[in-house]
Amino acid sequence: MTRISNPEAVAWVLAAEGTITIAASNSKQRKYYYPSVSVSNTNERFIVEFKNMVGEYGSSLYKYYDRKNGHKPCYFWRITKIKDCLDFLTEIVPFLPIKIEQAELAIYYSKRRLARFKQYNSMDDEDYDIIDRIREINRRGV
Repeated sequence: MTRISNPEAVAWVLAAEGTITIAASNSKQRKYYYPSVSVSNTNERFIVEFKNMVGEYGSSLYKYYDRKNGHKPCYFWRITKIKDCLDFLTEIVPFLPIKIEQAELAIYYSKRRLARFKQYNSMDDEDYDIIDRIREINRRGV
């Protein structure tokens, strides 16, 4: 089921202004890894319009200030729920001009995690290899 009004435009925005990664969350009980898809820009209207284009995916908008360095506020759109990341990326991956490998790795990781959803500590070597590979691809200057 298509939930994005214009998946090609959304894919191009993600390619130009976005990030596809596996993020880590440190809770008191355990470290947890989850897929994350985000788009950021200093123009709030751009991010709000992007969220409208994306539609019903469980996404959030954030505003970040880096006052100590004198930067303008930055606005973020982000999906972090495994199922929403999987559905979103599956819908746009055919239209991505770049970041295809990151999207495919995040899709694969999401499917693996959903298959073992209630087994929180069920990370294996392949999961860590996926995380390492996506971080290597996303590293600046490489």
